[in-house]
Amino acid sequence: MFKENIEGSELNLNEPADLTPEKIPHKFWYRTKDNKLKIDLKKYIGFLESLGFAKYIQDKNLIFIQIKDNIVEEVSIPHMKDYVIDTIRNFDSELLDDVTTYRLECAILAENRRLFAQGNLEFLTTRTPEFFKDTKDEAFFPFRNGLVCVTAELIKIIPYKDVSFYLWKSQLIDRDFSETDEISDFEVFIKHAMDDSPERIESLRSALGYSLHRHKDPANPKAVIFIDGRISDGSSGRSGKSLAANALGKLRKMVILDGRSFNAGKTFSFQRVKPDTNLVSFDDCRKNFPMDSMFSTFTEGWSIEEKNKPEYYIKYEDAPKPILTTNSLIGGYDDSTRARQFVVEFGSHYNAKYTPRDDFGNTFFTEWDEKEWNKFDNYMLKSVQLFLAKGLIPYQYQNLEYKRAVESSSVEYVEFIECPDNFIFNTEYDKKTLHGDFRKAFPDHEKLSQRTFTLWMKAYADIKGYEFEERRSGNDRYVKISKNEDLPF
Repeated sequence: MFKENIEGSELNLNEPADLTPEKIPHKFWYRTKDNKLKIDLKKYIGFLESLGFAKYIQDKNLIFIQIKDNIVEEVSIPHMKDYVIDTIRNFDSELLDDVTTYRLECAILAENRRLFAQGNLEFLTTRTPEFFKDTKDEAFFPFRNGLVCVTAELIKIIPYKDVSFYLWKSQLIDRDFSETDEISDFEVFIKHAMDDSPERIESLRSALGYSLHRHKDPANPKAVIFIDGRISDGSSGRSGKSLAANALGKLRKMVILDGRSFNAGKTFSFQRVKPDTNLVSFDDCRKNFPMDSMFSTFTEGWSIEEKNKPEYYIKYEDAPKPILTTNSLIGGYDDSTRARQFVVEFGSHYNAKYTPRDDFGNTFFTEWDEKEWNKFDNYMLKSVQLFLAKGLIPYQYQNLEYKRAVESSSVEYVEFIECPDNFIFNTEYDKKTLHGDFRKAFPDHEKLSQRTFTLWMKAYADIKGYEFEERRSGNDRYVKISKNEDLPF
């Protein structure tokens, strides 16, 4: 339970423990017959536990933690050393019999290797704190002045004295929160990035809300993808998608990985993902990003391997949600792949020559004052409310299907197949003749094989939701793409 005197106040978790000998549960030092000062290891371990140190095991992963006022922090051995020395220096030396804080510090320094050996520290008590979790209908955000609870109907602040579960220190949001209806710069940015389309704005906000909501539905896992919606060669970028993704990290613990160089098969590729990670952003993913091989990770759980540590597993319900940004389409075109993605297109307002700084005169996040931060927090939490009320909200894509078709074939092929002078849907064609017509119309594709041309036709039909048919009659082969007129394409 949190201390009652911290209600609505900022938690100070970095001060050394204020201990006098009366408060020390384990007097861990003693003198030998020849008056040398020594450390009793068992009592010293008890002393560390009185300072809140423990070990935490998730699957096969062991880490050291420190718990203070229900706040849990992963700590390193050097951190433990610093904290112990600072605490000892804070002792009231007049009450330590004939031992001074200086002599006690010297004794610890002399036995440093033994006292802080990994194997000895593993005798610390194993703690399994129950961390706070979002529910299907609620999301929680640990701000400085209270735990903010978000539901579809309301936003309320819960005093920390009323909270009984544990929180990771790394997940605390070092800002106060208060409700406001003022429009933030970030809200205006989103409107511009979505080309002021109400449908796309609502869809994007639902994706932001989904990503911030830590509850995970195993029956409907999604990878949120922010894509450049402009028709280009795939290298334009700078549309605001990475800025929108990074905004999520201002409210949830996020790890950002380079999507261009990411290799799922590389050892230690996820070593920065920790038990307290809420989101993993794959930034600027290349066209051949290994989406197929990543789906088991996104939908089942994350296998984490760190240097000099055994591999361990974060189960699905505790694992981070993925978000990807890209200029190109990634993954396959089949229904199964698309069902596991939620894609939002970013418009053309922002580009390499015109950035949000040109719109707002400041650099987002680093140059905001408290008032702007609070407006941003309100916008994001209201996006969570939108998701809790309506779920992920799809919209009619602007250019996504066209980009998919082009990237699965070529611009010339899509132009050819969609021109009524060249091709009529629901009509059967001799494949050899159709292939020849295409090469004649576009001489740059003169060397295109008939097999590749057929694969392009199949991919186009899959992307559009049409039916591709192929039949053989003697030595001739015929193809047809049947278009369902009721489909909204």
